[in-house]
Amino acid sequence: MYLLATNQIGKFNLKIEKIDYKTRMGNPFFAVPARLGLCLTEGAYNSINLAENDLPTPYYKPFMNSLKESIKNEIAESLEISYRAIPVNIAMKKLSLKNNEETLAFGNKRGWILKGNEFLVAGKGTNFDDQKMPTLALASGAERVLQPLNTEQSLKRLFNYSSHLERIV
Repeated sequence: MYLLATNQIGKFNLKIEKIDYKTRMGNPFFAVPARLGLCLTEGAYNSINLAENDLPTPYYKPFMNSLKESIKNEIAESLEISYRAIPVNIAMKKLSLKNNEETLAFGNKRGWILKGNEFLVAGKGTNFDDQKMPTLALASGAERVLQPLNTEQSLKRLFNYSSHLERIV
């Protein structure tokens, strides 16, 4: 659970695969983390929220809280990369937050700027007054900034992914 909570999915997969399949799926202490790892790999974050009710022991609860916080931060980073501005209610839904107050607190913690009923969420160092950046209006009401491809970052992610895949195989 610690490896999942700290977003070390590659190491988690290596450890969990060493356990016999019948033991892994028959024992709830292994089955729940294995299912959570699969949900993380697939990006099924809603399933992780639902799995909180199926924990075999209350000792997993702190790890689940940490895992959910890691997921919120991953989603927030994706929002910062993908959008220039996003309505508060859509941010609340995407981050699986309970109410506007919790969403506003999360946005403040991330350094997002509240303007009207939306957050200005573009990445660090972005000048929000710069109107030259091309944007794309989405049907959800959010606005996505069209940015040039960061090839260096993409290559790093590709090599990181391939090394994780190589470890698994």
